[in-house]
Amino acid sequence: MSDYSHVCIDGKNAIYRAVFAGYYDTKFRKTGYDYFVILLRFLNNYISLLKPESVNIFWDSPRSKTWRRQLMSEYKAHRKDKNKELDIDISKEIARQTKLAIMVFGNLNCRQYVVDRMEADDLIYSFCSINEQKTAIVSSDQDFRQITHKMDHVFLYNPLAKTQQIEPRPQHNIVVAKSLMGDKSDNISGYYNVGPKKSERMSKCPKLRTEFLKSDKAIALVDGKKVWVGDSVFKKNRRIIDLSWCPELASNCEYIEEKQQHPLKYDVKRIERLARDYKVRGLLADLSRHAKNFETMS
Repeated sequence: MSDYSHVCIDGKNAIYRAVFAGYYDTKFRKTGYDYFVILLRFLNNYISLLKPESVNIFWDSPRSKTWRRQLMSEYKAHRKDKNKELDIDISKEIARQTKLAIMVFGNLNCRQYVVDRMEADDLIYSFCSINEQKTAIVSSDQDFRQITHKMDHVFLYNPLAKTQQIEPRPQHNIVVAKSLMGDKSDNISGYYNVGPKKSERMSKCPKLRTEFLKSDKAIALVDGKKVWVGDSVFKKNRRIIDLSWCPELASNCEYIEEKQQHPLKYDVKRIERLARDYKVRGLLADLSRHAKNFETMS
């Protein structure tokens, strides 16, 4: 019996975790196996733990072309400088793993979703908003907590959590709090001297928030200088952070509904050919064992 009707997997998040798990595992690197082997093991493990009826994988469109980057040029712009110290070309490796994932999981009864200008977050929100059955989102990205705050049928499974991997449901409005304090992981700056505690209090009390945004304390750092900005930073951040405010929400929902009608495909022989053609070392050794879990997906 399944525990969840749907599992939604943040594709790029899963690939990053697989690559770094393999990179920092000296025993794995000595095998010479492809990082994709770890990604397959990850997804197989999620199916074993969560027992879903369907597996859905969501992909980002190119970061430079997302609608959020058009609204805020600095959005996630800091990430291009990360991981320079590694002795692998991380961008090239992520691109390879993404290509392999799309081909392989497309033959393992998984549905996959990607839309121009959208991030995986946007599509996962749309999926959860139109599918009301019990759903698990698999990601270490805390941005998805805004979905679990809003939708009781959705749960966030964090593979990196040390103890409780199903994240507790937030008791305050995550979107409002982040719009006030900013989000360093996405390069979104907030108000000066506003951290998690202040932002949480203001997220719970609209009157307190309004008073703050009208006061002389509504200050932000602009080019290193303190500048009074009023509610402008809050409004700008909220448009970026709130997944329910995606300008293409309606068309994304229509896309999800249409994709869910597509027939699934399970073809292990095709994956074996892909493994040989793309020299995915180690995949053939693991495939027969891990593919069985995907066979029953609907």
